[in-house]
Amino acid sequence: GSLNVRYPSEEDREEEFDWEGRVTIESGRGGVCIVASDCPDQLCVRQGEIRSLGQTVTCLPNRLTVLLTGDGDALDAMV
Repeated sequence: GSLNVRYPSEEDREEEFDWEGRVTIESGRGGVCIVASDCPDQLCVRQGEIRSLGQTVTCLPNRLTVLLTGDGDALDAMV
């Protein structure tokens, strides 16, 4: 299954997803990043903020990918 969430990256927002594991995504100031995850390697958190359209940040253990899209500068999170 999948979950799609869209909202403006300019909007200061924090959202938690609990799918294969718990992941917290933060957006604002034109960027998006994973700020917390319960995955063992923390590569998704260390990747930092994405700011360019088409960039992604992925948490492989929790099967979550965040894509910054050009559709109204919306965040599209797919689990």
